[in-house]
Amino acid sequence: MKKILMGAVALSLSASAAMADYTLVVPQEPGKGTSVWAEIIARNLSKFTDEQVVVRHEPGARDIPGFNKFHNELQNDDKMIMVAHGGNGVSFLLDDVDYNYFEYDLIGSNNNDIVLGKHEGADEKSGVWRIAGGSGFEPDGAAMAMMLCGPQADGGSVDAYLACWRERAVWISGVSGGEKRLGFMNREFDVARA
Repeated sequence: MKKILMGAVALSLSASAAMADYTLVVPQEPGKGTSVWAEIIARNLSKFTDEQVVVRHEPGARDIPGFNKFHNELQNDDKMIMVAHGGNGVSFLLDDVDYNYFEYDLIGSNNNDIVLGKHEGADEKSGVWRIAGGSGFEPDGAAMAMMLCGPQADGGSVDAYLACWRERAVWISGVSGGEKRLGFMNREFDVARA
């Protein structure tokens, strides 16, 4: 079975790389957001199996090489589980990647801490939205495009969403979490994640 596990949580923990019967393949280096989440999942999954579950880091630019490696070399090993996140989903839609979500069985999903909101005055019918962007916020941008353009924009095609995004979204790069929250409170941004 080809398996992937998707999610995002922002907590901290580390696990040893001892001999393992199950391996969660993470497309990031230790200490990054999805990597931290995977460490927690590995520790807790081990409590419910008779086998150890550890994390294997496969870092690379935009987290693509690790998922490509899983797809090309590791997916047929029943003890390997790919840990995916929203950034991989965005890359699947926009970049030339080897992996294909439609070829895997989802064995778990987790998203406990991300809520996207918009100001009451942010007009999704005709307005342009100012969005605070930064590393890791690409999935938020995709969700915001769905709010902004509606779920059926020109039949829901990727091209229709991208056209709407280019026309109606102003992505302001390099905004930290604290700056993003303050900017949203001061109405410098129309939508934000909290």
